Amino acid sequence: MGHAIADYFSRLVVGFGNGWNRFWFTRTNPLTLGVLRVACGLMAFYFVASYGPDLVRWFGPDGMLPRETIRELAPFDINSGRSAFDNRPSFLFLAQSETELWVLYSVSLVVLALFTAGVFTRVSSTLALAVVMSFIHRAPVLTGQLEPILALVMIYVCLGCVFFGSNPAPLSIDRWRARRKETSGAAEARRHDPLADRSVTANFVVQLVQVHLCLVYLMMAVGKLAGPPMMDMPNVWWDGTAVWWLIARPD
Repeated sequence: MGHAIADYFSRLVVGFGNGWNRFWFTRTNPLTLGVLRVACGLMAFYFVASYGPDLVRWFGPDGMLPRETIRELAPFDINSGRSAFDNRPSFLFLAQSETELWVLYSVSLVVLALFTAGVFTRVSSTLALAVVMSFIHRAPVLTGQLEPILALVMIYVCLGCVFFGSNPAPLSIDRWRARRKETSGAAEARRHDPLADRSVTANFVVQLVQVHLCLVYLMMAVGKLAGPPMMDMPNVWWDGTAVWWLIARPD
């Protein structure tokens, strides 16, 4: 009896370990990582470009969001005596004039375009992440639902691009240039090797994104079930009112 129980737990541990390794460390086609990079690049470019029409109005020397105002609006830590804003750097604060602000803004768009196209991907991905986080930190009062999701996916894609290995990032100009420089023998060997273009890093990054998004959906569900923060307000997800509001919406 004891031997059977020990054998069961032994097989259970081995099976769990094999499944864990398959989930995280299987060599897969990096195409999905390339699609994620292009999609994140397009969304990041749109996100930064949307500030263009009102750039000076928001962030100019006499704009509506000076550094002092953002610092006062950020959460304040009584123990440390510091604002949470102090831990959120942004290169936009370096601009002391409208000209400098427009230069930084233009450079940001160029960096995001290079990241999307896959030019010098390891460097441009890191710079693109810095650009996105700088705009988020510069205007936290303007952020919505897009910015948190964009930031988390950008972080994982950046890790994938930086640590992808010896091969350039997929769906990139870097990959196209590398393929053009290949010798005929190397290209022939790659075509006959089914694992040549597969990567553990690509799989790891995609799985991280999937797990994190699942956690986001889980926390959304928990937030709905927990009800509103005000204790005297009814919980519409428990009394059935929320379902009625969804059905009654004309759209």
